[in-house]
Amino acid sequence: MYLSEGLGHAFVALTDNATVSYLVSDTYNPSGEHGIDPLDPEIALGFPFEINELVLSPKDGEAPSFAEVKAGGMLPTIEGAQNYYDFLNGVAG
Repeated sequence: MYLSEGLGHAFVALTDNATVSYLVSDTYNPSGEHGIDPLDPEIALGFPFEINELVLSPKDGEAPSFAEVKAGGMLPTIEGAQNYYDFLNGVAG
């Protein structure tokens, strides 16, 4: 599955031995990474199955709500995304 840069994503492992592997375009940059609480009711992620116990990573468990991220101006804009893709494609801005 391909997820474009900057696109929010989540996954749920259904087995204890599941493996997730990422192929990334650059070295890890923690300051460029942002999270949103995946259980925030405003996001309302739906699962097509019953989950008895959901275990979150420490990072996800401490992530701010969607409202906090929005109020902090951390959500991407369409203009910013277009500028970034233009940069990646060598289009002068």
